[in-house]
Amino acid sequence: MSPEKKSFFQGFKEDLKKTVDEIRIRNAFRKGSSSYRLYTGESLALPLFGKMTDEGLLVLGNYNVPFGSVLLSEEDESKVFYVVGIKKGEGINVSILLGQGEEETLYVKEASLLLLDPDVKEADVIPCGDRYFLRRKKEDQNSPNSASNASNK
Repeated sequence: MSPEKKSFFQGFKEDLKKTVDEIRIRNAFRKGSSSYRLYTGESLALPLFGKMTDEGLLVLGNYNVPFGSVLLSEEDESKVFYVVGIKKGEGINVSILLGQGEEETLYVKEASLLLLDPDVKEADVIPCGDRYFLRRKKEDQNSPNSASNASNK
């Protein structure tokens, strides 16, 4: 006996169901998560949804985040972290329950755990094209290296 071939429409229907399930899983995860923005030094920030744990931020999916990236909470901008590591792979996952009653299905999806450092240093800078310079403050005028001090000697 030869295996039955799937019709185009049967394969399309299965692919569509998988896609819809993935969207439902992501939406269910987002409902129970907090919203963040990840700044890696590229031009755009990456929106992330995650759950804060004792170890760090658990996010749905497999992420590669550069060391030293900055994570900013959108709900409380005073919560800012450096990303100092990432755990993913075996044992790092998220369980999501969809449906009700007999239609209930438990999905276990791959996740990433962003390891965080709350000791973030903020700098006041002046952007100049692709370069940035520390903003000089008036109290810096009295420093031994200031130009006004050098001209007074």
